[in-house]
Amino acid sequence: MSKGISEKSVFLLIFLILFGGILASKQLGLWTEENEAKLVKYDAIDAYKPDDIRGSFSLAEVSKYYDIPVEALLKAFKYPLDADPEIIFGKNFEEHFFAYANEEQEIGNGSIKQFVALYNDLPYVFDESALFPFEALEVLSDHRLLDNETLNYLESHIVVVVEIDSNTLNASSTDEETIEEPSTEEEPAVKGATTFTQLISFGVEKSAIEKVIGVTIKKENQVIRDYCVENDLSFSEIKEALEALIK
Repeated sequence: MSKGISEKSVFLLIFLILFGGILASKQLGLWTEENEAKLVKYDAIDAYKPDDIRGSFSLAEVSKYYDIPVEALLKAFKYPLDADPEIIFGKNFEEHFFAYANEEQEIGNGSIKQFVALYNDLPYVFDESALFPFEALEVLSDHRLLDNETLNYLESHIVVVVEIDSNTLNASSTDEETIEEPSTEEEPAVKGATTFTQLISFGVEKSAIEKVIGVTIKKENQVIRDYCVENDLSFSEIKEALEALIK
């Protein structure tokens, strides 16, 4: 009896030390040092480059490193203002806003990079693949004066979020004339539900795919988007690289 109690006590002690240490580190800001180390500043500007924002960055970290109010980030990307920015990550955007994505554009981590650059008026090349909720344009317009080029760019990359829910998302584009009926004969492409097996069936060598993702494929039936989310990779970047391999 006493031995059993002793073993349970030891297990509980280890559990408290392990997870208590993680919690304490997070509270002290030590847990985010790895992400901060990935950031690089401009040569002539005392600011971090938005290019270095990874999918593993939370909105809280983006707010901290780029001096943007959390409320502005939450509103811009259609999250409730009382949502916890510590648990909202760029790597989840592609899945969260999946209903808005098409073969070439999506609301993803690239959207966060672009928003940060525009909010802080930092040098950054427009990312044609990045879409934004309408609220992002509102936040940016309220924050600073946008030139006509930037306004035109944003207006052509805006989607209106009709409803956002933890399980379902519905959206409509502001440019309804650009909506096309799906073709009955589609060209091979990497889409949200495409698996590695399907990509191989398009004529892409498995070794070529592994060169792009950097590791050996263990589950060929895995959805490529899911693989990217699990491994903190940008689906849009991997998608572009893989589609270039399709014959």
